[in-house]
Amino acid sequence: MRAYELMVIHRPDTPETDVRAALEAIQGSLQAQGAEVKETEFWGKRRFAYEIEHLTEGFYSVMEFGAEPTAIPTLDRGLSLSDQVLRHKIVNLSDRPNVSQSPVTNVSKASEPDAETSESAELVDSTETSESAELVDSTESGESTWLSESTETESKE
Repeated sequence: MRAYELMVIHRPDTPETDVRAALEAIQGSLQAQGAEVKETEFWGKRRFAYEIEHLTEGFYSVMEFGAEPTAIPTLDRGLSLSDQVLRHKIVNLSDRPNVSQSPVTNVSKASEPDAETSESAELVDSTETSESAELVDSTESGESTWLSESTETESKE
């Protein structure tokens, strides 16, 4: 069983009670196929960033569920054929990395120099004593190169 998230946008002219009934029908359809609905959020009527089918708002809802991959095409087809649904998106959450962990979880690890950082620190220390060295960024390769003052004066002449 894989984890999925479904976002549905219903037409704004549909009564809210009908939208909630449609969400319950989607849940029933998923449960009939052996899926486990974990959470359903009804966001209500929201304004779009751009027009969809000449409409500027719609009812948003998000549903998290666990299901077998064979249940997804049936759900997708049912939502595509529904006249009440403007847009829908089904996202497979099983393929995503764990979002609960922050990229910088341990500050002490980030402060420890690694081999690459210590090498570049040594390079900077050795060139700081030389007054003729400059750091030049190469925009094409993204790497930094060191040029001496004599190289620059030769290229200017």
